[in-house]
Amino acid sequence: MPSPSRLVLYYPHPTTPWKATIPVTGGTLLASILDRVEEDKGIKIPRLPKNLYTPPDIRLNPPSATLAHAQEWLRFNLYEQGVQIDEYDVIGHIFEGVPNGRIHILIVNEDVEEGLGRVADRAERTNKFALDTCEDTVKGVAKELSPSEGVRRPSNVLRQDTGIIHAGRPHLNYGLPPALHNATLARLDSHLLNIDEDLDDLIPDTTLIGQVHLFMVASLATYDGENSRQIAIRSHLHAIMRARAEWWPTLPRCKPGAVWRNDSFPSVVLELKNEFGLEGEATLQAALSYSKIVAMNEWRKSTNAPVILIGLMGDFLEVAGAVFVGGVYPSAPFSQRLGLDFYSHRNVLRVSKACKAVTIAAAELSRFYSREPPPPYGLAHLFPSPIHQEGDPILALTFTHRMTRTGELYLVAKSDEERRSGLFVATLSDADGRGGENEVVVKFTERYNADAHRLLANSGLAPKLYSCSRVMGGLYMVVMERRKDGIPYEVYEDVESAIRKLHEADLVFGDLRMPNILCVRDGSKTSGVLLDYDWAGTDEKDRYPSTLNHQLVDEWARGMERYGVMRQEHDKEMLEMLRVACQPKLSVAQSSLTSVTNR
Repeated sequence: MPSPSRLVLYYPHPTTPWKATIPVTGGTLLASILDRVEEDKGIKIPRLPKNLYTPPDIRLNPPSATLAHAQEWLRFNLYEQGVQIDEYDVIGHIFEGVPNGRIHILIVNEDVEEGLGRVADRAERTNKFALDTCEDTVKGVAKELSPSEGVRRPSNVLRQDTGIIHAGRPHLNYGLPPALHNATLARLDSHLLNIDEDLDDLIPDTTLIGQVHLFMVASLATYDGENSRQIAIRSHLHAIMRARAEWWPTLPRCKPGAVWRNDSFPSVVLELKNEFGLEGEATLQAALSYSKIVAMNEWRKSTNAPVILIGLMGDFLEVAGAVFVGGVYPSAPFSQRLGLDFYSHRNVLRVSKACKAVTIAAAELSRFYSREPPPPYGLAHLFPSPIHQEGDPILALTFTHRMTRTGELYLVAKSDEERRSGLFVATLSDADGRGGENEVVVKFTERYNADAHRLLANSGLAPKLYSCSRVMGGLYMVVMERRKDGIPYEVYEDVESAIRKLHEADLVFGDLRMPNILCVRDGSKTSGVLLDYDWAGTDEKDRYPSTLNHQLVDEWARGMERYGVMRQEHDKEMLEMLRVACQPKLSVAQSSLTSVTNR
């Protein structure tokens, strides 16, 4: 491939950057190019190798992002001699095989270097603010009750807004499942949710089945106290896990029932209760013990500290995964009574499969924690890292913020509303095949109708849909264009057109309320697009969510109810509500049109 025919030089000054594009041939000396730029711009260009750099891939689009991309690249490559060039080099030698359409040379002086410091300072301040928010939570852990006391008084640890544990109690106190944050927990979640399927990974061998059967027999016996129960079951658990546990280890601020760990951090935390319903919930106590362990460990500063939690209460077994992202977020995909009655074959097989899934995940986490913690840098561990299951491929995204339903951006959740949000803002590289980066919204949701979204996006009545994937954790991951516009007002006709298109395709939108309608302004023209296709379904076939808020009686059409059949007539009635809401402005527009027509 030949060298570029047009050389692009860029000076990334923090306040007055400039770009120069010069026609060249392969035999042109770089010094002559610099001479020409100096003459054209009336400036002096520094010419030492430490002043001239060849970045491998800084594209020119979008122009608004060029300075930020150049500064970010220089922050990591300023002292790399391999990317510095000499003014007496020939263009053909320096840029052989490098195409047009990107920055070829970065010019750096003291002002540019000083600007890099400010960029680094801004990034570090942002990161520090987010990490400090997480550390504030850690400080709160020290003030919490001990795990054993906490489970006896759950109202003191399961609190709205101010609690450490976000496990769905009270009912608004939850966040994204830990499977979205860690690949090992994602696979564990997938295994446990599909425990009754014939998954090759989970077929137990004869030895494991025998060990599980003995463990269940021991669990079904009655004991005078936890000590006696622990003595009876521990050898069976060691055999099942293929590793010995530390029982009731004395750790800073807690003494969990058992942990499986390397020297640094546990892969499994287990809590034991002699009987179900006595002395509190074992899995909650395991989560509280985990919070104490996280608070005293450096892993929380650069990872989300994934862990497996096991609760044993008499003849009841529960398995959960958990992560720490400014709070403890557990999710328990498996629970089982350890009965050996007429259904003993099924129960032994289910528990054996679950135990195999746990041992696979525990071994992965043990390897993860066998190394030194990575240095605390950046915020990637606070954002999702989803694992594809089916549907569109997962795109190469860089998450930048979380987002509330009302469009407010944040990094670490500090309220129930922020914790519950499944919305994120991210950058997507080369989304349209023209280079550059696009800002997108990423949504995680239990149900989504991508066909309905694409149908309207093709007509400009919905944001562009880049992908819709099913990810481990039981959620859809939806990536769509981000539009930064206001609340709908003069949008009735566009929304009516969108609903008509859906109805022609035998679909029902379902949730036609103001938060799901976006106003888009293009010059003097105002139009509306529909957001949120979580509810969209087939007319007279699909059903509304069982969690439909029945208290919003004034916002729903007649006949809309929890798990009720979806009907197009409901859309039409809600569309009429929208028409009435928009009527004052529509009337002004209509009267103006009438006035013009009558002139």
